[in-house]
Amino acid sequence: MASLDWHISGAGLYKRDLIEKIGYFDFNMYADEFSVRLFMLNAKSVSFNRGIFFYNTANPNAIARKMKPELFSKLYKEVKLLNVVHENFDSQVFIKRYIKVIQMFFDYKSTLRREFFTDNDRKFIWNQMIEARIEMKKGKSYFPNLTFQPKILVKVLLFNLSGNKLFKILFLK
Repeated sequence: MASLDWHISGAGLYKRDLIEKIGYFDFNMYADEFSVRLFMLNAKSVSFNRGIFFYNTANPNAIARKMKPELFSKLYKEVKLLNVVHENFDSQVFIKRYIKVIQMFFDYKSTLRREFFTDNDRKFIWNQMIEARIEMKKGKSYFPNLTFQPKILVKVLLFNLSGNKLFKILFLK
């Protein structure tokens, strides 16, 4: 569970039979994160090294420092991970992850409006968001199990409802 939010790193050594059993995903630039989490979830045991690792985070040209269209592909990975969480964790963990994914949809749409991107970049980004939404629909079996608040978040963020429409849904119907 601690790997879901990277409280523990997924960097490590894994047995070959585990990798062959699970497979290594390559659906986008974040597929390795998804793969590692599945490895950890399916491992019989996990051990830790007390070594200290130092990462150079001062590179202004690092991929994580610049807004690039490829970064939007993280949303798809998070939705795939949400489906795994739904199958393997309790509802509290799932709801927490679910709200995070919904917030990512909102944040990405806001970023898309706010940042400068070329038309081709916008198309790529929009396609990434659509693919994530399609993947989320595959896991629709968990929608009925959600509390009222996440259902409203879904309507607001996925169906572009304004604050005014949200008010009507909550208080006038």
